Amino acid sequence: MSGRIAHIILEDRRTQEEENALRMVFEDKDKVDIVLLRRGVEKTLRLASHWAWFIKSSKMYTLIDYGNTGIIIHIFSGDSNPDEVAKCMMGNGNISHDTKYTTEKNLDDILQTVVRFQKIYNKSEYHSLKNNCQHFARALGREMNPQFNEQLQVYEQKYL
Repeated sequence: MSGRIAHIILEDRRTQEEENALRMVFEDKDKVDIVLLRRGVEKTLRLASHWAWFIKSSKMYTLIDYGNTGIIIHIFSGDSNPDEVAKCMMGNGNISHDTKYTTEKNLDDILQTVVRFQKIYNKSEYHSLKNNCQHFARALGREMNPQFNEQLQVYEQKYL
């Protein structure tokens, strides 16, 4: 994917290149814009949606999501196409963007929260009903903006 700097699964051992990319993110103190992403998922998985956060700083785009491999951080250069960046999240359906949220936190603050979240949101704690992308996206949303109170739904109502 054009402009990709790194694809990092936080729990996995990292290469020096990935460490450098993470360091670059942690050093980014610029104001950011946050976008809640929803992507459709194949019905055969009985899922309706996968949720992730897209974070835009002046230097880079970062997409953060959570699934059965743990927390994944995708880092792209600032000249990347945001629609292409969003396609790296899980799912194969349409992607919707919700841009109504704001945060006072910078990328470094957000990534420190994500690292702290590893205790709760890791591959061994993942559960398709009780601890999934909606729980992660909601918790991170509240950390970035205390007013965030969306009820994110992963499964279609008929499966609940």
